Amino acid sequence: MKDLLFTLAILTLGMMTSCSSDDEKQKDVEFGTELTYISDCKSTQAPTLSNGAVSYDEYITFTATTDKYLNIKHVNHLLSCCFGNINVKSSIDNDIITIQIIADGQECNCVCPYDMEYKIGPLEEKTYVVSINGFNSFTINFSRNLQGTQILETDGQN
Repeated sequence: MKDLLFTLAILTLGMMTSCSSDDEKQKDVEFGTELTYISDCKSTQAPTLSNGAVSYDEYITFTATTDKYLNIKHVNHLLSCCFGNINVKSSIDNDIITIQIIADGQECNCVCPYDMEYKIGPLEEKTYVVSINGFNSFTINFSRNLQGTQILETDGQN
């Protein structure tokens, strides 16, 4: 009889711990970043606009996923033409998401616009301030149907 009670207790405990919700499982996943794509140098010659100005408008588009991540497509980020590797790192503190794009390698006398895609998360459904390279900040209200575009200021640091 003791063996039967012991076995039932173990089975009950096992069922209680394995029946957690998706939200509880999500809390066990550490916040982070995954770089999923980076383009080659698009061109060292900036396009000329109709008013004669030369421009590479840097911007991001972002889309929430059903698994609580934010997919970011970062367009026209200027980097040295000679970078070796690129890393995208992020952190979250007090509802402020900080994204840093770090390129290593030698410096050279040219810059190129690159496109990259990365995802950050998991995130809870609430309001965040997103800061990219410590220069561009904007607010998002994260939800599973979030989509948007944000034009970024050029910081002059490549």
